[in-house]
Amino acid sequence: GQPKDIDVKGFITMINKLHHGRDHLLLCICTSGRRSLVVADLLRQMGYPNSLSVAGGFQAWKKLQVPPAAA
Repeated sequence: GQPKDIDVKGFITMINKLHHGRDHLLLCICTSGRRSLVVADLLRQMGYPNSLSVAGGFQAWKKLQVPPAAA
């Protein structure tokens, strides 16, 4: 199933306010990677073809022991 804690209406409103170019790379990340998969798919459906989910989210990043600013 899909994560239930995504406020889809609020998310769409926020994206529309940001006015990102549709060709920009959008990286989606959450704690485990589940919500970011849903969000990246939603962004692609909205016309942002370069929307990707960071596999495994912050949990996987932490296991790599790479500080976010250094990546």
